[in-house]
Amino acid sequence: MGFELDRFKGAVDPDFKCNLCNKVLEDPLTTPCGHVFCAGCVLPWVVQQSSCPVKCQRISTKELNHVLPLKNLILKLDIKCDNHARGCEKVVKLQHLAEHTEMCDYSPAKCRNKGCNEFLILRDMDAHMRDTCDHRPVGICENGCGLMLSHKEQTLNNHCCLRALKAFNSALHGKVISLDKELKKQSLKSNTREKSLLAQLSAVHTELQMTALKYQKKFTEYSTRIEALTRSLAFPFKEGETDSLTVVLHRESGSLGFNIVGGRPSGGESDGISNEGIFVSKVIEQGPSDKDGGLQIHDRILELNGKDLSKATHDQAVEAFRTAKEPIMVQVLRRAPRPKLAGGGADAQLTDISTQTDITFQEIMALSKMPVSSPTLPSLEPYLLPEEHPTGRAYFDPNDFLEGMHQEIEREELEYEVNGFPFFPSPFPSLPLPHCLFTGPHMSS
Repeated sequence: MGFELDRFKGAVDPDFKCNLCNKVLEDPLTTPCGHVFCAGCVLPWVVQQSSCPVKCQRISTKELNHVLPLKNLILKLDIKCDNHARGCEKVVKLQHLAEHTEMCDYSPAKCRNKGCNEFLILRDMDAHMRDTCDHRPVGICENGCGLMLSHKEQTLNNHCCLRALKAFNSALHGKVISLDKELKKQSLKSNTREKSLLAQLSAVHTELQMTALKYQKKFTEYSTRIEALTRSLAFPFKEGETDSLTVVLHRESGSLGFNIVGGRPSGGESDGISNEGIFVSKVIEQGPSDKDGGLQIHDRILELNGKDLSKATHDQAVEAFRTAKEPIMVQVLRRAPRPKLAGGGADAQLTDISTQTDITFQEIMALSKMPVSSPTLPSLEPYLLPEEHPTGRAYFDPNDFLEGMHQEIEREELEYEVNGFPFFPSPFPSLPLPHCLFTGPHMSS
């Protein structure tokens, strides 16, 4: 049901009118065919007729939709108060009409005095209840009932204490019954709510237990995996990796019969890779170090005749071995060999205990069939003497150098990873490298 046209200030756009009630639209709804009506007008029509009020097509209530832009435009129209006929001259926006009507002094209200059924406007209510209402209280009965006397009873002198007490008792009894019903209603509502909450709590508790069991099972599985993985990773390093041994060496024909690599980088020569530590890279067969209780490849040299070489440079280690007096007491740190894996067959790996480098038989065969290719020659400029250099010192002729290169490469052994860093034979035997062989009365590096 829409708003009366005469309540609006000024002319109203015809598009804002309902085609059923011919009033300004209130909560407009649109049909699938595009016609707009008040919600209070079109809903009963569609429920009864199941068609558009214009009778252009059949529709249902589910096909009706709100027209919010049109509604917002209508709510901004100026309209007179609902109590205009009672004397209110206020004009407000339609969207604020309900708020104004609730506080309007001209709104109708029933007298609050017991027994009075008159309706007045709010602005006159206090004066009526205080001065003119026949049922306004004027005193207390002094005949024994102690109830309140109304102005009408006092004027007519027809107050009966017994009748008044019965009426008061009936009113109290009715109030008690009403409160008892409300109490039972609230109690039933509370019990239902309590049962619902207990059911939800039980469901949550059960779900929590299931989740806890699931995660406990996963935690146990992960813990077992982590423990197994930890054991598998730590296993190769358990068997005496940090065992410290003392080896006694004696020179034979001025040679100790082993090579060393590594050493702490010198002052400004660090290339960003840590080579700290002196390691045995080769032990000559049948040499002084190739004996029971002798040195092995990958032994890390810690001390020499009581002198600490753990952080020595390569040159310092070479000088220490060159000047060491016999008997030469070498303290080394030796890694234990990897444990042999159970099983065998064609896929079994051949393990070199001295180098701890795993090589399969297929890899060995493939390496043996590879063609020998000439290595790429790096630039020799850094190693050649300038033309103006004094001729008192001899240097290699380039042709002689290249002729002996292939023979030297074939003779050189391939060395595997030492302490996490690969070391390869040099294609320039005459150039200084951090790889020393103790084979004669003097030691070259």
